[in-house]
Amino acid sequence: EIGLILSDLKNSSCVIVDHNFSGSDIDIFLGIPDFEKRMVQKGGMTAGMDFSYATSMTRKVNDMLSVLSIESAELNELELKEYIRIFATELAKQNNFILEDLSRSVNSKKDLLYVSQECDIFVLVIEPSVASVREACRLISELDRIGSPLRCILVMNYARPEISACISRAEVEKCLGQKIDIVCGFDKSAAKDIIEGKHIYQLNSALSSNIHKLTGLILGQESRVTKPFSIKQLFKGRT
Repeated sequence: EIGLILSDLKNSSCVIVDHNFSGSDIDIFLGIPDFEKRMVQKGGMTAGMDFSYATSMTRKVNDMLSVLSIESAELNELELKEYIRIFATELAKQNNFILEDLSRSVNSKKDLLYVSQECDIFVLVIEPSVASVREACRLISELDRIGSPLRCILVMNYARPEISACISRAEVEKCLGQKIDIVCGFDKSAAKDIIEGKHIYQLNSALSSNIHKLTGLILGQESRVTKPFSIKQLFKGRT
């Protein structure tokens, strides 16, 4: 949704980088028909992997938005990460935004080192559960240890009705030592809208409003006063 807002409403060239190498639902969220990941093969990494080649590995969503999503029957996940990072670096040379969906990829210190070195903004999406908050604390602690200059935006996402949450917003903020920037409340019609091919950012809903607010924060259009954060104040992983 952020990529759609930036490309459609902000006239900015964007590439969404899909770090999920074993299946993905990114085509459903973006409404891409007959979507297939680009295949890469072992030994395909050459000096000719320039901007043009990287662009050929993407799939157009609209005139200003593309998706980079790859798979391989020969390469393992670590090798695919190396490929996609090279492609992303090339694509960044002539695009306004590279939006990296790291929701299923940031699980090691090496991944976080990549994020700290290559990303300007890190959007951390947290669910109101003990496991999710614990993982968020781990990520923040590791980025702090690295000394990352990232600007981090914290989003609390309710995938189920708020009443079913086992931890409150106040408790989450206390654990993290930081205020939540955006709260995306449960939207019972969101899944149905997406399956029907609608884009949330175009709808008149609280979820749509919050996605627009999140995009504003990414663009630096909104500011807030918060207590100092240990990662030197703060996107790349919700498309």
